[in-house]
Amino acid sequence: MFNSKLYWKVQFTTDLNDHIIRSMYGLYETYYDQISFEGFVADLMKKTEVILLFDRQEGNLQGFSTLVTFMMKQGHKQIPCVFSGDTIIHERFWGQRSLGVAFLIYMFKKKLAHPSVPLYWFLISKGYKTYLLMANNFKEHYPRFEKETPEPMVDLIKQASDRLFPGCYRDNGTLVFPSDKAARLKLGVADIDQRLLKHPRIQFFNERNPAWKDGEELACLAEMSLKMPFHYYHKSMVKLCSMQTLLKPLQSLRRKSIKEAVN
Repeated sequence: MFNSKLYWKVQFTTDLNDHIIRSMYGLYETYYDQISFEGFVADLMKKTEVILLFDRQEGNLQGFSTLVTFMMKQGHKQIPCVFSGDTIIHERFWGQRSLGVAFLIYMFKKKLAHPSVPLYWFLISKGYKTYLLMANNFKEHYPRFEKETPEPMVDLIKQASDRLFPGCYRDNGTLVFPSDKAARLKLGVADIDQRLLKHPRIQFFNERNPAWKDGEELACLAEMSLKMPFHYYHKSMVKLCSMQTLLKPLQSLRRKSIKEAVN
């Protein structure tokens, strides 16, 4: 259905070999400034797992997303939350759905293990493309342009931020890191122009995190449900059917042109 040019696998970070780690860093330094290999590895080892994306043609690494699960307090209960750290896909594969599908399957398996327990995804984003991974695919996510973030979700976002990044959370919902730890997107990687600002989600991201160019991150949270895979499948099918409807006139015109050329 997705006809992806990429395939994925999930590995524990402790099982990553030097070649894979250096390939990951090679991708990382292609798109980020103010970084170092030592800092990258130190942060990677704080994660427990990583989704690796490889191209089907040559089997080279073309993307990854690092993951770690931690516990948060909701009322009197301890609930799990998955944090996805560095997330990068080579620009040749932007638009591919492989990472979204891989992450959804990863989260769905965790949810199935304890279906009655809430499961959240904590994401921090300094680029609109990363924010859209959550906003476009998770029905319940915050912050969002459609409505204000409920206080319980605000509390969870702050709790997750303080747990993983003590002292960095600001009242506007962003994370500000020390200058020596604030990686920045390189110019031209995910710039926001006037055309993109017409998209309500991108406009919202730009308004909520105006200092994204300086490395500030927007703290976000989404809830995983057992309905999520069906929601994702339905949305994908609707999009596919819409594309086929749009292509029908072009296909008819093409067949007509070929017929006229032959005759």
